[in-house]
Amino acid sequence: MNIMMGIVYYVIIAWLILKGPDHFNRSEIKKTYQPRDDESVHTPQEVIKMYEAGNMNKAMAYQLIDQQTFMVFHKMLDKEPLLVYEMANGFFNRHSISNVAHTLKIIGYCHIIFTPHGLEKGTPQSMIRMGPALFRNKMTKSVFLGITRRMFVFLSLFTVIAAILAGDLMFALEFLPFVLILTLISYTVYILRELWLYIRQNRFSLKTAGEMGFDMDDADYLRRYLRKSLFRFIVLQFILTIFMFVLTLWMLVAFNAS
Repeated sequence: MNIMMGIVYYVIIAWLILKGPDHFNRSEIKKTYQPRDDESVHTPQEVIKMYEAGNMNKAMAYQLIDQQTFMVFHKMLDKEPLLVYEMANGFFNRHSISNVAHTLKIIGYCHIIFTPHGLEKGTPQSMIRMGPALFRNKMTKSVFLGITRRMFVFLSLFTVIAAILAGDLMFALEFLPFVLILTLISYTVYILRELWLYIRQNRFSLKTAGEMGFDMDDADYLRRYLRKSLFRFIVLQFILTIFMFVLTLWMLVAFNAS
């Protein structure tokens, strides 16, 4: 019974590590790429398409058309609008604020990678030449999280296969907790990296909003949304990480009792 409970705990932790982070992945960039319905003419996905079409190393410009509308355009396309947002009728008071904030995030993140300033900081040239599919993968997935997952799967399979070949169940019971502890440490490092990226994205979002001509009230809406999303990210990841550590301790107790 104790062994079965330990296995159940292990399966729950495995699911959380392999699938759980997808719900909060890449500092909401995944939400950016697949936004909910809003009142904008285009979605933030157009930003990705623009970078793909423009070899992903051209700058964008921003213009406040009037008091109710702003647009984002590509400097090399004769001000052909890329994103147009209508700010009438309390636009920034409703759910569309999330789409605007995510658009600013994705613009800021693109610039971190593809501007000359970013290249001076050591951005690999291969990132400039990579294709659209790989670029989308970079935007929506964390490489470090992928490494953590592959390490977890490899060590888990190695432990189970080694225990079967050796005919020693105790080897698996003793080594699997070590695999989980190592994976959770790696996952904690991933969370810290994501938190740093989250804060950096928020800073770039507010800076971009200022360049686009947002007034103080609109900027305050953005600032409050970004703070709320950052707080939600921290709380959810803290709860998720603590829960996995607690399950690991319960699994250790169950295996030791057996």
